[in-house]
Amino acid sequence: MGKLTSFYLCAFNIVQFSIHLFLFYYVFATHFQGSYQWNDFGWLLKLGTITQLMDIPHSFLGITRTSTQACLIQVLGRLTIIYLVEGNPYLHEANSTLVLLFAYMGVELFRYPFYAFKALNHEVFALTWLRYSVWMFFYPLGLTMEAVTMIRSIPWYYASGRYSLAMPNVFNFGFNMGVFLTLFVSTCFLPVSLFLLGHMNAQRKKKLSVTQKIE
Repeated sequence: MGKLTSFYLCAFNIVQFSIHLFLFYYVFATHFQGSYQWNDFGWLLKLGTITQLMDIPHSFLGITRTSTQACLIQVLGRLTIIYLVEGNPYLHEANSTLVLLFAYMGVELFRYPFYAFKALNHEVFALTWLRYSVWMFFYPLGLTMEAVTMIRSIPWYYASGRYSLAMPNVFNFGFNMGVFLTLFVSTCFLPVSLFLLGHMNAQRKKKLSVTQKIE
């Protein structure tokens, strides 16, 4: 990896870490102060999540070893949940949303410092262990809150028609977000969750076993 590429990757991860650290502080500081408003930070949360898609071209260009499939599932799934929260005013200040944000941002506070150091070919065992271990708390918590968010969203989106396509229309196709969420939660969510957890567990075993041998 060239020096310019290493600098770019390090800077990218530092910026992402800074965004998530600020969000973590802002969300919970304003919550405890009683001035929490989703619309004050939702745009930055979406920006920080959308830029995670850069992991895909990074992988295609060979400058990282990110799993494209896992990245797409995780980032697009997270964006979908964020837009579900944004579109449903009853979820903006819900406790489940706060816990969801805690899980989303918490795991990134360990992931991005690890990759920033890695871009400079420097690895700290404690940071490596945290990056490949804290997900065991944050991922199940986040996935549970995602399920809660979708289930709580079903009545609102079914009745309101938001993010839906009513008939008749030029496409001759109808779509109701509430119905879609019902089908997704009941058929697809568990297999997708198990895939992500399995992927992370395999990564942890592979990375920590190699690191311990080097130590």
